[in-house]
Amino acid sequence: MSKHDEIAEIVEKYCGELAEYSLSYNNKRYWTFYSYKTFPADKKSNLLKFDKNLFEADMAAMYSIDNGVINPDAEKCKDGIVFMLSGFYIRTAGQLKGYTFIKYSAIDDIEVKGKKELHLTLNVQTNDFWKQEYLDISIDYYAEPLKKILTEIIEIDRKTDTSYTTESQTGIVKGINQKNNREAYFKGQISGYKRASREYQIKLQKQADAFLANRNLWKKKQSEYEALLDEYEQTIIELQTCIEQSASPEYREMMDSTKAYKERLEELAY
Repeated sequence: MSKHDEIAEIVEKYCGELAEYSLSYNNKRYWTFYSYKTFPADKKSNLLKFDKNLFEADMAAMYSIDNGVINPDAEKCKDGIVFMLSGFYIRTAGQLKGYTFIKYSAIDDIEVKGKKELHLTLNVQTNDFWKQEYLDISIDYYAEPLKKILTEIIEIDRKTDTSYTTESQTGIVKGINQKNNREAYFKGQISGYKRASREYQIKLQKQADAFLANRNLWKKKQSEYEALLDEYEQTIIELQTCIEQSASPEYREMMDSTKAYKERLEELAY
């Protein structure tokens, strides 16, 4: 199972509990769960409302109120949470615009305060605009299920390297209005092309060669083997995007090589 699928499965398991408790407007508000597979492909660029550096292919799952991201007229997704491969986006109390991006690797401890607040102890340096060693997240739904979600995702995250998936550090981020800023949209996607670089391809091939040289190694390190296959799958997605936007033959050569390595790795399981 890929990391995308593992995260989506965890979020879906607990998201119903998140929506059981809501005080705003004193009426029922409708929450919607999307995995990276069910999120409408033609709406993925709307995810840049969360962060202009967000790379769409790294989205694993989203849970939000009132289809805020899906609605093209909505400037923001109120109370929405987007779970990426390396971290999650959430709006905390007092934030009128923008979101806070929190890397899973930045979270050292999670404490529930009351019903609707999480206290996160952070273990890494944050960006220049937001320097704190902790973060209190006030939300309009149960905090305990969110803690469960994050705790399980963090366990998965510790087994894989996703440092290359985003240029955003833990801290406040600002998205863009996708309709009015196409240039920023394309610049934001550049951060995702790191896996499509020659340097990253060499890194993947070294890891693959280790498994291919010892056919029994994948059985001993199955989680690493599956994580490597997932990285190859995402690299292929990003190379395809590069090919669509550039006529450079290098991307096609890298695509052919990447697919060949992925197929050889998959053969180890048979």
